[in-house]
Order: sequence, then structure tokens, then C-alpha cells
Amino acid sequence: MAEFLGGQLVAPYSGLAPDLLEPAIHGHHRQFFHSASCGAILYRVRWDELVQKCRANAEAERERALTCAPNTLASNDAHLRAFLWHMLAGATRAALPCYLAHLAMDATTPRSIPLVGR
Repeated sequence: MAEFLGGQLVAPYSGLAPDLLEPAIHGHHRQFFHSASCGAILYRVRWDELVQKCRANAEAERERALTCAPNTLASNDAHLRAFLWHMLAGATRAALPCYLAHLAMDATTPRSIPLVGR
């Protein structure tokens, strides 16, 4: 559930990220963050490894919570950290497809997207 929530919170913003980074203030606003090169660089990031690290950290926090006395500050803190690590895993999984979908949609417009940008 936490991963789903993390993905839902991040997806709209990662889909808007190219336009947030390069606002459409003129007709030729698409530069590097709207480029095929930027998409290729992001695609090469090892997203699955990042997700697995987040999940491993969440599991470590869950195990730490089990070693604490129930309903203590330490236990609640560990549960919260595990939940947040799972949210980050979901956010990480959602970020790339949404960003690339934005680039793909922009590529179908008459101005398309640049190869590199300026």
C-alpha cells in the first residue's frame, strides 16, 4: 500500500517535470530536459537497484521495530521509517515511466523534441 501511495504522489509531478524544469514561455522552450538524450540518460539509471535498496531499508526498519518494545517511540519510529522507505520505492518506480511518457507525447507534436538541446 505504501508503494502505491508513493507512486501516486510522485507520478503527476514526474510527468510534469520536463515542463517544470523548462517552462513553456516561448515556442522553443524544449531544450535538454525535453531531449532524447535526457530520456536516454534517465533510462540508463539503475532504477530497479534503487527500488531494491529502498525495499531492503524498509525491511531492516521493520526488523528493528520487532526488536523494540511494542508501542514505544522506538517501535513507532521504525514502523514509520519502514513505511516511508516503501513510499520511496513506489515513487522511484513511478518517476521514470511518467517522465518518459511526457517526452514521448512531446515527440509526437510538430516541434517534436531535440536530440540534445542547447
